[in-house]
Amino acid sequence: MLLLDLELKDKCDFNGLNAIDDIKRASPHTKIFVLSGKIYDNLYHIKLQEYKRDGKIVGFFETGNHEEWCSELIQMISARKVGILHFSDMHISEENDNSKQILTGFANDFKEKVDLLIFSGDVVNRGKHKEFIKAEELLIDLCDRLKIRNNVFVPGNHDIMRDTPVRNAFSHFLHFRKSMDEYAEYYEENVIYPDVEGYADYLNVVRVFPGLRTIVCGLNSATCIEDGKFGYDYGEITAEQLRQAEEKLAKVKGQYPNFLIIGAFHHNMFEPPYYFDFYNKGDTMKWIPPVKKQGLILKKSFENGLDLLLTGHSHVSSSFTMVSHNYKDKKPLHIISAGLFSEKGITPLETQLTANYLTYQIDLSGNISNMFCQPYSHKLTEVSWNKEKGYALESNKTISHD
Repeated sequence: MLLLDLELKDKCDFNGLNAIDDIKRASPHTKIFVLSGKIYDNLYHIKLQEYKRDGKIVGFFETGNHEEWCSELIQMISARKVGILHFSDMHISEENDNSKQILTGFANDFKEKVDLLIFSGDVVNRGKHKEFIKAEELLIDLCDRLKIRNNVFVPGNHDIMRDTPVRNAFSHFLHFRKSMDEYAEYYEENVIYPDVEGYADYLNVVRVFPGLRTIVCGLNSATCIEDGKFGYDYGEITAEQLRQAEEKLAKVKGQYPNFLIIGAFHHNMFEPPYYFDFYNKGDTMKWIPPVKKQGLILKKSFENGLDLLLTGHSHVSSSFTMVSHNYKDKKPLHIISAGLFSEKGITPLETQLTANYLTYQIDLSGNISNMFCQPYSHKLTEVSWNKEKGYALESNKTISHD
């Protein structure tokens, strides 16, 4: 962390802000805290607000407000940063597959600390056993290299075996998820899965990470029932699955109050803004329909105090923030799609691979603040992954530890 005392009188040249830019170019991960004798110039004040919103500085105060900036500085120094890597749609296959090169390139370029990997579906391309074996090897290698010890995986429509009885449709995915759990030294109580009757409601999971002060509710939006219009592309989270997940969530929220709560499932919440006919089928098919029961999913998300919803499926990265005025706290819900992490399925709308790095701070009292999303992108015609412009995930208040 760098404590920068700026004289903000150079209103024309903005040398103080230029100094910040120089420091961030030389050392991108340096946390800059700005003090000034008097922030009396409104234009400078606006620019410092922009710098804080863009993540260039972590805060700014007038030196005269000793109690305020000392308290803030002590809190930031003592705070611990938590990092979550969000992947989706890797589509690993047995042949003609560059997943290893893509993952290796990402691991070489990515320099941040990751505490948790959340993968929102379509780990593989056809739900085959050999594909999941390959996925396990590649993802364990990635976790070893980036020192990721925690993970959550939810299934996508490509993780289902379509040429098998419905009751076995998710068996390869479940075996893969069990292996990744064991790698992370997470051992769930033995679960006897019932026969799948179309929707596989039992695949939802609620995981608690006490050291990260985070709860993840992973849902299954991939169905075994073929839709007459959308085939197997469509997704649905049934009312019964939401009831089950809500019941599990209520129990852990009672044990772990004021934790960050993240929901994750595969299918996109909103229809992507495609203005072209992707498959050349005219009006017979509209590709990548949104998940069914969006209204119920959003209602339950707000009722249960979710902070983030992480999705995939559309192969396009997106970020929306919603507030419901039906609830007193008016807590924002951030809905973020990770886009595509594969050379398969690149759309004309987004001709690059993408991933998201989400961070927040936990202070010594257990309070959570400063949520931030840092997107990464990679064009197949280029060598390196690029860090895109990040953005703050605003909250109406700090998640306090009472």
